[in-house]
Amino acid sequence: MTESFVDWESPGKAGVTDGEGLSLQSTLKRGWYFETEEFREKLPKGDWRKGMLAALIRKRALVDNGWPATRLSMGARNAVSRSIKQSKEFVKSDRIAKRVAKELEKMSKSFD
Repeated sequence: MTESFVDWESPGKAGVTDGEGLSLQSTLKRGWYFETEEFREKLPKGDWRKGMLAALIRKRALVDNGWPATRLSMGARNAVSRSIKQSKEFVKSDRIAKRVAKELEKMSKSFD
């Protein structure tokens, strides 16, 4: 479902700017947002992509599980840890998830 929001001709550009023209870096500093509110609402609570983003946020920011649970609409706080664990397992077996994880890690390192 969410694949329709990605420009597969240049997937590395996904999320480089938000709808208001802000950089990905400034967007991540403010919180989660790679797309529109409509896009965020369409993602299921346990979506593996949310687990990846939650893992990245927990790695890069000093926040507890409540922050990504609220901002990513992931449900209860304990759902965040579970989703992170599930996304890491999914990355091991899915080619696209593995590529997305690599890109997110690469992008996050560019913020240093």
